[in-house]
Amino acid sequence: MEVPVAGPLWDSHFPGLMAWELERLRKRARAVEIDQPKLAKGLLVVRFEWPFGESFLALEASFPSSYPFLRPQVRLLSGREDWPEHHVSPVDGTVCLLGRDTAQWSPAYHLAKLLTDQLENALLGDGAEDPQAEPADVWWNGLAPLPDSYCLVDSDWKFDEESQGRLDFFYVLDECETPRIRGVIRRVLADDDTVLAEWSGPLPAELAQAKRRISVRWYRAGHVVLPHEPVVAQLRELRNQHLGGLGAPTSVGKNLSVRPFVLVHPIEKLGGGHVEGWIFGLEWGTPRAFGKKGRRADHGIKLSFLPILRAGSGDLHQRVPDAAPLRGKRVAVFGVGAIGAPIAIELARNGVAELRLVDHDIVEPGNSERWPLGAASWGRRKTEALAEHLRSQFPDVTIVPVHHQLGHSSEQGTDDSALALALVGADIVVDAMVSSGVTYFLWDRCMRQGASLVKVGATPTLGGGSVVLYVRGGGCPVCLQYARIDESVATPPGGGETPLGIQPPGCGERTFTGADYDLQELSLQSVRLVVDTLREGKQSGLVQTLALKNMDGERILPRWSEQALPQHIACCAKPDI
Repeated sequence: MEVPVAGPLWDSHFPGLMAWELERLRKRARAVEIDQPKLAKGLLVVRFEWPFGESFLALEASFPSSYPFLRPQVRLLSGREDWPEHHVSPVDGTVCLLGRDTAQWSPAYHLAKLLTDQLENALLGDGAEDPQAEPADVWWNGLAPLPDSYCLVDSDWKFDEESQGRLDFFYVLDECETPRIRGVIRRVLADDDTVLAEWSGPLPAELAQAKRRISVRWYRAGHVVLPHEPVVAQLRELRNQHLGGLGAPTSVGKNLSVRPFVLVHPIEKLGGGHVEGWIFGLEWGTPRAFGKKGRRADHGIKLSFLPILRAGSGDLHQRVPDAAPLRGKRVAVFGVGAIGAPIAIELARNGVAELRLVDHDIVEPGNSERWPLGAASWGRRKTEALAEHLRSQFPDVTIVPVHHQLGHSSEQGTDDSALALALVGADIVVDAMVSSGVTYFLWDRCMRQGASLVKVGATPTLGGGSVVLYVRGGGCPVCLQYARIDESVATPPGGGETPLGIQPPGCGERTFTGADYDLQELSLQSVRLVVDTLREGKQSGLVQTLALKNMDGERILPRWSEQALPQHIACCAKPDI
């Protein structure tokens, strides 16, 4: 019997585990051989033959240093022509014995049992399995050698009746030893210049402004093309097979030329059918390397490919269908401080069409602990700093910053001019300001306009807070006060207290002490209520109350309660509408 000269670290944590694993493996496998050089480095890699039908399969198992908590990886050692189409990595033959969910592997499992239970199912396609399409993009992107590079495409494009043509590739380039190229396919055309697909989704600012363009030939493969090693040789073969002549290179920098080519192929789609798959090949080198008229002058040309990223409008939002009510909606957020700014960010992230941001304050350095943007925003207007961030990260959202303090008129405008920008046409309004007067004012204007109002705020001690929905015909802010007095609506912990707080040097007034991780409980619930209101068209007001502390002021797990907010019998503050 082969005696290991060393062992993996996990065998010292669990003495005897490696011997136990090998003993069980040898009961069914034959020709078991340990890779001694790797074992000397603390890695257990075992090659063996495993019974499969009436023959044996040559396999290699690699145990991670995190074993037994994470599974060993098993790959086929047979020729690529013998690999099945599914459940095997086309790159190195690793067999998908379990789904990606790590809970499917138990530390009580061992390699021999894993192979006994799962190998035939994986290779023959028998038995239950996770429904999943073959991830061709994942295989290719995992091998892409150009750092910080990509090509954007739209998964909704479909033109499988066409076999070849050209496309317009707009790009930005960082010239360095290994070029970094980020680009988007703006148009796909057939050979007769018929437009087959055109980009209509959002773009990062650098690509939205990109002027550099290359016209690239594309051809279609009639079957899915999966990568295999050596991938550069495969790319060269694909190019020669489908594109024929090399064509002339394009100068893209002082001493850099490229010659791109694109292969379109069908890749599987979960639930049946297929989407267009893309392989964006790229030759690059110095002009001298390409020589005159594109002929190869020396061996300085390198062949690579760009990772494909899917960024069409449908690609960006299909993971969060619950946020669909935000699509096409305009939301105004009054107050973009520690509560309002995270609300704006989440609304933008989840696909709202337009955000109006109203505030008059600047970003103080001391606010960084509970404001989402850091030192780069110090001294800037909150509305402008937040607007810049949102435009750069969520380019499909229209951002309207309104720098104004309600209750004050200035050369920049009046309350009416600010509200004309923020309220007119808004589908719903969020009040995250710390001012009862502003809340009464916004409630009046929203009810006259027919827009729902979501008021969010924390208590002075940050023992809790509330998110309140005001709708036409429901209770008003004064109704809420009466309801809390008669206890038909709960008062959040700390709601009746007036703490001293602190007044940091340079601040005009005292401020509460509290953390962003508590305030975000209120921010996120406000976003949920906005989405639910837009989806359901809520017809009655409600109050959602948060408790972060108990009656003794001790921290507790966040606890929410919800109560209706009808018009209160003692209240007469209803607008004449």
